[in-house]
Amino acid sequence: MDIFCALPAVLAGFNPWWEGRRDAALPAFHRNVFQELRTAALDPLSRRGVLLTGIRGSGKTTLLRQLAHCLIDEGVPALNIVYLPMEHPLLRSAGLETCLRTWREFHVQAPGRQYVLIDEMQLLPDWSIDLKVGIDLHPERRPICACSFGTAPGEQQESCCGRVRELAVGPLSFGESLALRGVEVPAVPRPARLAELFSWPRRRLAALARAAEALAAPFNDHLARGGFPGAALAETVEEAQKFVRERVCDRMLRTDMSVHRNVRSPYGPEELFLRLCQAMAPLPDNAALHEGLSMSRRSAGRWLGFLESAHLVTRLPYRPFGGGPRQADMLHMADPSLVPAQLGRGAAFLDNPGEYAGAVGTAVLGHLQGAPADCWKRLAFWRDAAGRPAGFAVTAGAHSIPFAFGLDGQTEAQGAAALAMFMEEQHLPYGVLVTASPVGIGPLETAGLTDAAQAGMLRLPASLLCLWLDTPDLLMAA
Repeated sequence: MDIFCALPAVLAGFNPWWEGRRDAALPAFHRNVFQELRTAALDPLSRRGVLLTGIRGSGKTTLLRQLAHCLIDEGVPALNIVYLPMEHPLLRSAGLETCLRTWREFHVQAPGRQYVLIDEMQLLPDWSIDLKVGIDLHPERRPICACSFGTAPGEQQESCCGRVRELAVGPLSFGESLALRGVEVPAVPRPARLAELFSWPRRRLAALARAAEALAAPFNDHLARGGFPGAALAETVEEAQKFVRERVCDRMLRTDMSVHRNVRSPYGPEELFLRLCQAMAPLPDNAALHEGLSMSRRSAGRWLGFLESAHLVTRLPYRPFGGGPRQADMLHMADPSLVPAQLGRGAAFLDNPGEYAGAVGTAVLGHLQGAPADCWKRLAFWRDAAGRPAGFAVTAGAHSIPFAFGLDGQTEAQGAAALAMFMEEQHLPYGVLVTASPVGIGPLETAGLTDAAQAGMLRLPASLLCLWLDTPDLLMAA
C-alpha cells in the first residue's frame, strides 16, 4: 500500500483556506516582527526568500499561518498559498518536491506569484540546497521558511547569500507579553531619545516614576513566565515554567538533539546546559566550561555549538573600546525563564539577589539582541578596572551608550562607580544604570561620586527600559 496516497488529504487539512475556511485558532495578536515579514513577502520587486529563525516555541508557526491569511486579505488567490509543516512524518517522508507536486496536481493555481510556507524546514535533508535551487529555478515561487535550528558544528550548509532574507524571531518582549496577555498598564511617557531625560523637570520625572511602579509586578511575572507565547498564556507561573521545561528545553535537548542532530546521547548537551543554568549569570566562553563535568574541553565546545544552534544560548562578544587584546565572549540564556524552569525554582528566584540580577540582565540583553539588525552597529560587553564583566555597551550611529546594573544598594554603588570610570576612560557623553526600583528615575545622584562623575549618568528601572526597547529608535536617536 502506498502511504503517500493520503498526502492530498493531509495537505488539505493543513491548508483550510483552499476550501474558503479560516483558521479560527489563530490569535488576533501579531508580534512586532510580523509587519517586517509581511512587507518582505509582499515586495513585488524582490525574488528573495524569507527565513524565520529562532528558538522553539517563539511563535514562528503562528507567524506563517497568520501570513497566509494576510496574503489572502491582500488579494493573493488562496490556492496559490501552501503551508507545509515538515514535522509531520508523512510530509517529511515524502519530501519537499513530492509535496509541491501533489499541491500542483490536485489544486490548480491562478497566474501570479505562489507562496510556499515551509515550517521546520531544517528537518529536511539538504534543505539549504533545496531552498537555493528552488529560488533560482522557480522565480514564480516565494519560499518563506521557518527553522528552529541554525547550522550545527561540523555541518555543511549551502550558502544562500543574496537569495534569502533572514528574520530573527526571539522570545516575546515585555511589551509583546503585556499585549498578548491583555495586561492593562498606565500610559508611560516616552522620550524621543534617552538624553532628553536630563532636561525633564522633577515633576515630570516623578510622574514617570509613578507610571513605572505599575510595571514592576508585570515585569517580574514576565521574567518568571518567559517570552514564549504558550507559557505567557498559562494560568500560573508553575504551569508556564512546566511548558518551558517540557516543550522547549526537554524537547530540544533530548528529542531534537538525538533524532534530528544525530547526537548519540543527549546527556552531554543537557549536562552543559545545566552547568550554564547553575551559574545564574553569564559565563565566559573559555576552557573553564568543562571543569567539573564528565566531558573534555573539546566535547564542551562541541555541545556548546549545538546549544547555540538551537538558540538556547547566545553569546555577547567582548570588543575592547579604545584598543586592547581580544578576550573570551560571554554566554547567556536566550530567555530569563529558562534557568528557573530548568532548576524548578518557580517564582522563588525573584527573592534571590543573584538569580534576579541574572534574569534581569538576560531580559535586557534579549531585548537589545532582538532588535532589527540596522538599529545599531555593535553590542558588546565591557570590563571594570579589575577585569570583571561590568556591563555592556550599544554603539548606535557615532555614539556608544554603556549600561551597568545596580539592582540593590550594594550593587548600585559598585555599578555606578564602574560606569563612571568607563565613561571617563572612553570619553562617553552619558551612560545608563539599570535598577530594579523606579525610585530616582533620571540623572543619577549617588553618594560617593563627584558631580563630574555623575554628570551624564541616568538611572532607569529595567521594566521601563525593556518596555521602551520595543521601539529601539530610542537608542538610534542617541
